[in-house]
Amino acid sequence: YYRHTPFGQGEDNEIAAAVINLYFPGILRHQGLNLYAGYQQRVIGFYKFSDIVAYPRGISGQQDEGLLSFRATYAIPLAYPDWSIGPVIYLKRIRANLFYDYADGYNKGSDRYYNSMGADVLAEVHLLRFFAPFEIGTRCTYIPKDASLNFSLLFTVGFSSFYVGRQPDNLPVY
Repeated sequence: YYRHTPFGQGEDNEIAAAVINLYFPGILRHQGLNLYAGYQQRVIGFYKFSDIVAYPRGISGQQDEGLLSFRATYAIPLAYPDWSIGPVIYLKRIRANLFYDYADGYNKGSDRYYNSMGADVLAEVHLLRFFAPFEIGTRCTYIPKDASLNFSLLFTVGFSSFYVGRQPDNLPVY
């Protein structure tokens, strides 16, 4: 990735990054390991580009000129209840993620190290017969540097399910 301000009038602002995601099967069926690595370098002027590379989960509000980041996430299915309460809610699955994140931030004359570890518990549900699934859950993050334990709510909508197995209208089907 590369972003810059081409007509900055003396204010050179840019950010360059490389990111890789690797997925591996887990120890048992339906489990998986995701490894993430990223590096970004920025030149900060008047305008600051948002980060491309992810900081460790639970850490926010940081701005480093260079950032090297690693993440490991292990996903485990907990249950497939297939519970339904009429047309209101359909609970498809419950899963957990265990994670460890590490990052090294580089600045002129100093380095900063970040790490966090924790777990997510997520439920995949369909609300009011809406086609796209909602993931609702909680995250517990431990940050060793501060010896702090944080909890947060998670919520996503899987709009990518609209494209699975469908051909766009303007393409011929062979």
